[in-house]
Amino acid sequence: MHRGERLVEFHLDSARLTELAERPVAGRRIVTASVRDLARALRDDPALNTFPAVFSISIFSDVLGLYGFTVVELPPAHRRRLTWWSRVIRRAYGVSDPSKQHVPKLAVMSRAAFVARHARD
Repeated sequence: MHRGERLVEFHLDSARLTELAERPVAGRRIVTASVRDLARALRDDPALNTFPAVFSISIFSDVLGLYGFTVVELPPAHRRRLTWWSRVIRRAYGVSDPSKQHVPKLAVMSRAAFVARHARD
């Protein structure tokens, strides 16, 4: 990957995942289905064949490690800004717990590896 290169974003719906936090099996099924849907689209849609990688920036990025993503810390300025935004969003969802530190991270995987691992019919 190169700076400025267009990538595919895998957006984790924070509101939905927050709702499912009390039902982890259901949450895992939904994430798995979404990962597989995206992998098939990346495999089958010619318009998506040119993107080199899939990424996500989220407080749930560690979950994506279970799906083969490489998870890394964000640069300090981005981490501070997005951690603040994450607190605002969690408060809006009514799940803010000041004792827990939810730090957004970057999860990334090459398109080829994503498709090979998850594009099951």
